[in-house]
Amino acid sequence: MADFRTDPGFLDRAVTIHRADCEALARTSGPSPAETPPSPDLDEAVAAYVLAARRAYDGMRRQIGHLAGLLILAEAGGREVLAVAALSDAREKWDAIEAVLETARTPPRLDHHRESLRLAHHLIGTALSAFDQIGLRGKGAGPAISAQLNGAYRILQGIAEPRAGMTMVDFSHACCSCAQHANRR
Repeated sequence: MADFRTDPGFLDRAVTIHRADCEALARTSGPSPAETPPSPDLDEAVAAYVLAARRAYDGMRRQIGHLAGLLILAEAGGREVLAVAALSDAREKWDAIEAVLETARTPPRLDHHRESLRLAHHLIGTALSAFDQIGLRGKGAGPAISAQLNGAYRILQGIAEPRAGMTMVDFSHACCSCAQHANRR
């Protein structure tokens, strides 16, 4: 298999993710699947919950990735990495997600979904709090943070609902999208 060390054109081909006839390139900048309104056949209470839950879900999905990246940097470079604004930004976003979860009105049939979001949020908060322990002598916070983030990820993965715009990975702009569009023709 060719790579950038043996094939000078590899990187040029690797950054081209869409075919020339891909609909994604022709599309104007419209809403992503996570921004599209819920189906009009949903009752009003469910639609309102979906909009709020989607914001919380997307925020937590992003926060897991953000904190995992900070964990890698902190474990590689020590405690001084945590002095960056990224950690305080993560705390602010965690608080904003908490506000969304607190104010969301949940239809009774979706209580289990909201409780799962709350549990994932709690695990992310526990991981965020444990960042203070990184780099302190005798405190091995890295594995605990990783376990909390993995737990939150698994919860979000388990309650993913593509029809509501809650997915762990958005493939709408990926190379595999080209094949999906071509197969529909």
